[in-house]
Amino acid sequence: METEVAIAALTSRRRGGLGLPPARLNEPFALGEKGQRIAHQKSVVGDICWWDKGAVVEYDGRESHGSREAQIRDSRRRDALLAEGIDVTTITSSQFANVCEFSTLMGEVSQKAGKVFRGWRPGQIEKHMKLRQDVRSFHRDYPSRR
Repeated sequence: METEVAIAALTSRRRGGLGLPPARLNEPFALGEKGQRIAHQKSVVGDICWWDKGAVVEYDGRESHGSREAQIRDSRRRDALLAEGIDVTTITSSQFANVCEFSTLMGEVSQKAGKVFRGWRPGQIEKHMKLRQDVRSFHRDYPSRR
């Protein structure tokens, strides 16, 4: 699902995405002293990153974030990033499923990353839903080998 979030957010608007500025995926961020004390580690890996703009999107999936230990680790990581001046936006599967909620959240992230999201144009939602459908079909046909 993390891949679907990235594709929906970063693909150009012409192709049905939200057209957010180019980002780094699964990129590490070296924490300063304060962040290290909070996170109990020297660096963290962000899902969709604009480190230079002070923004990151984290996908909070049930499979890898559902246990109590994972929730504690995620909370520490978010707090460490906030202490380092990074805005963290967390997306859940429920938020991603709601196109209006997702686009509103990503519009805020886009602005932080340096690009104003101007909302939906006529026909844009249909293109967006088609993009989501195509990506979901691909994932169904070619599941990951974790």
